[in-house]
Amino acid sequence: MRFIHTSDWHLGKSLKGESLLDDQAHILDEIVRAVDEQKVDAIIIAGDIYDRGVPPADAVDLFNETLIKLAERHIKILSVAGNHDSPQRLNFGASFFERSNFFMRSLVRADDAPIVLEDCFGQIYFSLIPYFDPSRVRAAFEIDDCISYDEAGAVIINNAQSKIPRGARAVAVAHAFITGGERSDSELQSVGGADNVSAAHFDRYNYVALGHLHKHQPMGRAIRYSGSPLKYSFDEWQHRKGLLSVELDGEGRAAIEFLPLTPKHDLLVLEDTIDNILKSAPSTDYMAVRLTDRTPVLNAREKLETKFPSVLSIERIGLNWQSTDGEMRRPEGRSMLEDFRDFYEYQTGETMSAEEEAAMKKFFAALDEEAEL
Repeated sequence: MRFIHTSDWHLGKSLKGESLLDDQAHILDEIVRAVDEQKVDAIIIAGDIYDRGVPPADAVDLFNETLIKLAERHIKILSVAGNHDSPQRLNFGASFFERSNFFMRSLVRADDAPIVLEDCFGQIYFSLIPYFDPSRVRAAFEIDDCISYDEAGAVIINNAQSKIPRGARAVAVAHAFITGGERSDSELQSVGGADNVSAAHFDRYNYVALGHLHKHQPMGRAIRYSGSPLKYSFDEWQHRKGLLSVELDGEGRAAIEFLPLTPKHDLLVLEDTIDNILKSAPSTDYMAVRLTDRTPVLNAREKLETKFPSVLSIERIGLNWQSTDGEMRRPEGRSMLEDFRDFYEYQTGETMSAEEEAAMKKFFAALDEEAEL
């Protein structure tokens, strides 16, 4: 059996105030194209379909359109809820949708049965494990004692495995943070790594399709995060984004292939002086610019947007100014006169004369006296 493993679509997400819905529509078309090219039997969506519990209507429409495209291809869709999703909302119509080969598990339940699919070698059992936390597991399994995330993971995963015949081929789909995974800024994080779950709990599965972490990464024998299909924070700008094509043979061995996806807009970080950056080729990609200029750059955004219309962030790291509660403060020991001297030289290309500097020094001293009154 061949299937595609993807996760963390985060439909409805924005970046620095910029809606990513068009980019998401483009990348979902890329995923559907991969479904066609790979001739798969199923697609896995390992959680975080939406970016928030109450997604915008256009994000819901986009997901609906994508489901229709996949259903038209008569493939199985296996999905779980992530920590960004609303379990109750995703649970709507779940039993009805199974008639169209869309299998969703969003609520933590002790009595959930695996989804059983067949290929020419026989049956494959899919355990769909939605995002869980200790409180949900305690309620579902009627546990009175306090338990950790890892203990909750052991309970729900062992319960799922107990419903699979010994020796049968099995795949787990889960949305969780596996100990040792590399996080990104765009993920919700718990304090101190309290949400860690050991990969050892999945030892009976032939393949584990994980969601939650946005970087594609292996977590052990046939245990993979597919990563998000798009870059959702600038610390991900060097990540390779894509999906995984997985083929299980008759013995349950998993052949895994990473398939890169091409976004409508990439995310780039440019760090240099403004003059050097403006020598770069024009680009419509989303940009974070880190200016290294030691003197103030006036109208930086306007200058940059002449070549880079999608500049979303500008940092002036060369000035070493610091922000406290939203208020910009100059570095210790730097005076207003020094700031004005830099400004003057930038605007005129000349150095202030001794008379001009003395006049400005007198002016700033008068300002300081007035501020003390």
